Amino acid sequence: MKYLSLLLLLTLVSCYTDVKNIEIKGQILDSQLKRPVSHSSITIICWSYGKTPDGSYTKQDSLNVTSDSDGNYRGDFEKGAYIEIKTSAKDYLDNHQAFDVTTSKNHINIYMEKKK
Repeated sequence: MKYLSLLLLLTLVSCYTDVKNIEIKGQILDSQLKRPVSHSSITIICWSYGKTPDGSYTKQDSLNVTSDSDGNYRGDFEKGAYIEIKTSAKDYLDNHQAFDVTTSKNHINIYMEKKK
């Protein structure tokens, strides 16, 4: 029983760890045409646990980047566990998506919808 309790405790503690050296990259694409959306404004917010025992996020870092002419973007963070990506572009609806971070290298394409 002691070993089971210890295993359960270690499992719970390990759930609240930050991934280190995070790379977020991808492409901003038109949701209908699947073509790149160039020069999109992108805010990437990376939330981290720090040393919290209860699983709450204690810190956030953010980057503002612009997609290139092929719709590509990239952001790097020291550590984190949860990412929010907010995008805006001329003639497109603003977009907001969130993702758990489980690996250091993350490829995330964002599909934006044209305004009507």
